[in-house]
Amino acid sequence: MGDVNECVGPLHPCSHICSNTVGSYTCSCHAGFQLAPNHRECTAVKPCQISCGGGQCYIDPSGKERCMCDVGYRKTPGPLDECLDIQECVDQADMCREHAHSLCIEDEGKYACTCSHGYKLNPDGMSCSDVDECHEEGKAYKHKCDVASTTCVNTVGNYSCTCKDGFIQKNFFSCEDIDECAVRTHGCARHTAKCVNLPGSYECRCRNGYVGDGKTCMDVNECLDSKANTCSKEEICVNLQPLYECICKPGFKRHPVTHKCEDVNECVSPLLNKCSYASGCVNTYGSFHCSCQDGAVLANDGVTCVITNPCRNSATAASCKQLCLNVNGTDVCMCTYPLDNQCRGEVSATIHQLLHSHATIHQLLHSQER
Repeated sequence: MGDVNECVGPLHPCSHICSNTVGSYTCSCHAGFQLAPNHRECTAVKPCQISCGGGQCYIDPSGKERCMCDVGYRKTPGPLDECLDIQECVDQADMCREHAHSLCIEDEGKYACTCSHGYKLNPDGMSCSDVDECHEEGKAYKHKCDVASTTCVNTVGNYSCTCKDGFIQKNFFSCEDIDECAVRTHGCARHTAKCVNLPGSYECRCRNGYVGDGKTCMDVNECLDSKANTCSKEEICVNLQPLYECICKPGFKRHPVTHKCEDVNECVSPLLNKCSYASGCVNTYGSFHCSCQDGAVLANDGVTCVITNPCRNSATAASCKQLCLNVNGTDVCMCTYPLDNQCRGEVSATIHQLLHSHATIHQLLHSQER
């Protein structure tokens, strides 16, 4: 920065003569005056009594009382020897007008320069320079942009508040958030992710049951990881999109109250098992198996009984409409599913003859009768 000439313009510090020096200045006085202790003002060597207004009375070498005007004052024309204020701003005698954006302000015996809005006075007291409101720390010039939604952009003599990404102009100083989720300007996966609006932005989050970056979401197969699903040992995990479903395994059914999968007793109805005759079904947990009474064995298909000990009485065998086998020496007609009326009649007729026979036969016939 170059030297400031304090002797030029409104910064003039001396009441009479100012001489600029590098980095400073010196004051001196006209003839008949001497420098005051403050080294700026001048006082008359021989004071006198006439009123000079904006100046001082002194006695010149001829002995005449005269007025010496201070800087910023001039003598009145005519016989009156009086100093009047120079209207620099009115008379266009100021040096402010020589500089862009500099304005003159009149004061008694002097004037000052000020600057237009958006500018500040330079150290020379006359010229103005642009104020960078975006980086100015002082309260007088600091910008009023909303820092959360805008960015301050300095312009010549002013500044503007530019919206940050994700915001739209609300007024000169602030912007309001754009809800990308509401206006559908987001890029989230359409069905497998949800859009979450954030101040000035948004976020794509995969829905439950999916993984990914929100732009692309892939289904999670919870059934591949036992820790990722809550299915019990009585249930089968079925993967869905999204999430999963627990369904009862074959041999189980959902309880209407507890909603747990409970064992189905397939032996209570011939519609639930394939055993070849009435008493041959044995329920197990989640399943069943078929068995045969004495005198027959289970075939390889697991459901059919093959007679190994047929009836010995040919008359009994002929009368049996379905099966006839010998159980512990007694010929018995056995019914296979489905039970028809004739078979039920034959079994009922035999019940009374076998009431005291082997307990297994009694249970067999009794269950068939039911």
